Amino acid sequence: MGQRDHYGVQTFVRSRTGRLTQGPTLSCRTADDAKAVAERSAVRKGVVGAAAFQCRIDGDLAEPSPPLTIAAFGEVPAEAREMIPF
Repeated sequence: MGQRDHYGVQTFVRSRTGRLTQGPTLSCRTADDAKAVAERSAVRKGVVGAAAFQCRIDGDLAEPSPPLTIAAFGEVPAEAREMIPF
């Protein structure tokens, strides 16, 4: 089997102490879908930011590659923004 691409959105919220933390992760079908979902999610109540990402999975080994950030909206940790390839 070959490689498969998976797309998703990681949302970010503020904890009660004000710390930026991960919120729910959403699955998407395409990179464009992930980007649109991230943009909409970043302005939802309680969410302060969202990052669309791609993860490539080797079908033979079922090992995912490190996530690649496609787009980031709102407050997103620097590490996620640094994974944007451009």
